[in-house]
Amino acid sequence: MDVKAAASGSGESLSISHDKSYAQSEKTKASKRAWAQSKKGQAYAQSEKRKAYQRIYQKAYYEILKNTGDEEQAKWSIIPCLIDEECTVEFTEEYEDVLQNLEYPIMNFYYQNPILEDWDVKRALEATIEHYRAEFVNRPSKTKNLSLFEQQLSSQLITICEWRLGRATLDDVAAMTEGYTYQFKEDDFIKTSEELQKCLKRIIKSVKRWNRVGGKQGYLNFTAQYFSPPH
Repeated sequence: MDVKAAASGSGESLSISHDKSYAQSEKTKASKRAWAQSKKGQAYAQSEKRKAYQRIYQKAYYEILKNTGDEEQAKWSIIPCLIDEECTVEFTEEYEDVLQNLEYPIMNFYYQNPILEDWDVKRALEATIEHYRAEFVNRPSKTKNLSLFEQQLSSQLITICEWRLGRATLDDVAAMTEGYTYQFKEDDFIKTSEELQKCLKRIIKSVKRWNRVGGKQGYLNFTAQYFSPPH
């Protein structure tokens, strides 16, 4: 289906580390070479998403260099980002429509509430995961002490999940985010609770990743590049 906006990259969380042995291991280097030489890797290397990542990584590098004066520290702080990005592209491609569906209400909520922060999003995502874990074992949800923003956002995320589980209608979803067009694969629409939880976890990792690079609204500001404001 056509979409009006593309989903942002949702990658693993950053792990700022000086573990050069891991970054330079033969296994890691071989994996990176194989992926870079694949058709998907070559296409991704030329994509706008990749260029956006690179601009942010470059900015982060110079910020660290400015603060520390240490080129090695700046370099090894950014390398895990690049490795992480390349290692998660296949998952993002497989579930791109689901990730886009879940990020629409997040961005819509952000546009309506500009004071929303990444950690509010993270807690809402975690509450949504807990909702489905509780459902699976037939127990009350353990979610407590959520702010009003977090409760409202989690409720909207649950609506998206219910739609992809086949338990809610597109009208229910569209009512939350008027003006957005949702992407989905007609021949692979219904997802399992486990798949949806994996996608929610992937977005949590993306929140952590861009929060470490861009501050308290790093994820939200990065993702906003790929979603037009509601009309």
